[in-house]
Amino acid sequence: MSIHILLDSQNVMGMMTCLPIKELKRVTLKKVLVIIKLRKLSALKIILKNPKSLFALMRVREGKENEYHISMIATLPEFQGRGVAKQLIAYAEAISVAEEFNKLSHTVVKQNDTAFNLYRKFGFNVVGEIDDNALQMYRMRKLLTVNRED
Repeated sequence: MSIHILLDSQNVMGMMTCLPIKELKRVTLKKVLVIIKLRKLSALKIILKNPKSLFALMRVREGKENEYHISMIATLPEFQGRGVAKQLIAYAEAISVAEEFNKLSHTVVKQNDTAFNLYRKFGFNVVGEIDDNALQMYRMRKLLTVNRED
């Protein structure tokens, strides 16, 4: 799992995890533990209040085998509106292309209009929906150009 942290001179501004979708299931639990560690007890409290969401997230199929996937992206509140997500997504695109993936995917909770509109602005399109009792998400994908040398 790749964890990417965007810093200014001394502060964490945002972070992202991204990886090929085929590796996602293998590392989902590890990702949850990292988030708990980074966010201290606040993430653990959320998980304990919503265990069905955690289990749904662990069993959901977020993408297809031939996609590079942003499994989590977050901007700290004090840095929102400063292009942090744009920089993180651009970096995910660069990693995807470097690893010769021509599709970058992400899932967005249906109720999160701000995130949904942000990904649409960056060229992601809805390619499916996930409707589980505990999760309702859009599967979004952006096609990338990979320059392969023959």
